[in-house]
Amino acid sequence: MSRRQSGAQPRPAKRLTAKWLISAGRPGLALLALGLLAGCTIDPFDRPGVWRPGGVNDANLAVMAADPNDLVRGHGEAGADGQLATAPVTRLREDRVKPLPALDATPFSPGSNGTGGGDSGGAPPPAAPPPAAPAAGGSY
Repeated sequence: MSRRQSGAQPRPAKRLTAKWLISAGRPGLALLALGLLAGCTIDPFDRPGVWRPGGVNDANLAVMAADPNDLVRGHGEAGADGQLATAPVTRLREDRVKPLPALDATPFSPGSNGTGGGDSGGAPPPAAPPPAAPAAGGSY
């Protein structure tokens, strides 16, 4: 005969409390720590049956490259000798950096009446001069 059929009161469910943990002692604490750390032992990508991302980036680059030789060695821009690109680096190394432009030099500065933006009704601003042609010989 079960407890319910005999009319006896059911026992309350046992709960995991700090008192139980203290009474269990070191073995109980060790089991609890082992249970908590069990989820940290396996790297998700090392589990059997999951996708392994090894070499995916290289494979994507190889598929997208127009010329596979570019993956071995890059190439420069045709018609550029690099002087234009190296000039700022040279100035930086020689501590001759150009100052930043002033904040009021932007084309989006407020109008003369201080309200900013919009059409002030005046004449349009003068057009900027065309850029100068490069010197003969291809150097900039």
